[in-house]
Amino acid sequence: NNQKKISLLSLLTFIIMSFSLNAQMSSIAESLKSKDFNTISKNLAEEIDLCVMDDTQINTREEAMSRIKKFIDANTILSIETLHKGASDGTGSKYNVYKLSTATKIIRAFVYFEDESGKQLIKELRFDKF
Repeated sequence: NNQKKISLLSLLTFIIMSFSLNAQMSSIAESLKSKDFNTISKNLAEEIDLCVMDDTQINTREEAMSRIKKFIDANTILSIETLHKGASDGTGSKYNVYKLSTATKIIRAFVYFEDESGKQLIKELRFDKF
């Protein structure tokens, strides 16, 4: 009987965490569109691989936020379409691919999350020509 309770509790915890993670991953895309840089910053790892239109750099969180803010301010996102969501087997990492539409161009955004201390943080972010 206790084993059933533990199994049920484990299942419920997993389901809640899955919904929470999906909400977190979706909120990143919405945060880019709404220019909610505070939310983006909270979800970045201390060090991030950031690519902005072929300029790839390993940045600290602060450096990355400066580059992200500059890019998003110059390319206001009008709409977002989720193209793909995936996960790496056994590593706890997840990724999303988005199509970001601006007034003048379409951008492919790739967001890669890794588990750090029980929280999914962005380790890689790419903005490329679509």
